[in-house]
Amino acid sequence: MSRSTARRASAFDPRLLLGIGLVLASIAGVVGIVTAADRTVDVYVAARALSPGDTITDDVLAVRSVHLGAVEEHYLLAGSLPDDGMIATRPVAAGELLPAASTDDASAEDGAVVVATIAGALPGAIEAGAVVDLWAAPSTGAREFGPPAMLVGGATVLQVIEEEGMVAGAAARDVELLVPRDELAAVLAALGAGDALSLVPLAVTAGSSR
Repeated sequence: MSRSTARRASAFDPRLLLGIGLVLASIAGVVGIVTAADRTVDVYVAARALSPGDTITDDVLAVRSVHLGAVEEHYLLAGSLPDDGMIATRPVAAGELLPAASTDDASAEDGAVVVATIAGALPGAIEAGAVVDLWAAPSTGAREFGPPAMLVGGATVLQVIEEEGMVAGAAARDVELLVPRDELAAVLAALGAGDALSLVPLAVTAGSSR
């Protein structure tokens, strides 16, 4: 073998190394994309319909493996439920993935459920999940009332009670409310005194419309 032939045989073309590197990088990228697309996570699903104020424990939940991708952080992952459970702050349908925004710590829950008879027609925004202020006009005698004042701020409507045979636009409706426990005594006193109660909607939580 001549000296020139030996030099040509031993010479290394750097473009070959670059080409191999690009091929390997392309393969790794495709594998990464396929792996990410195929990744599932275990999330909680409501085993039954949940209403605001319901206690969320393992017995009302199921676990499902789903592809969530970038929205994973918006849902409650399996195994993340505290030992003392959580509280539903929004309606959740049976079989629906449990949004993290629809729950609150049970330890933070300090509310009580009351049924209030609301005078007059209800605004259209008053439905399960609505956040409302409860106002009361004190009774001063035979169907006479004083100036109204806010009794509870930021109560949550659990349900508007539909009675059989009730006519639309009835003069009074019963509404189940979740109120702060430290304001329960004032609400019960207003109910006992026959004060005229009314609700002013502040917001309606997402997913409450039907």
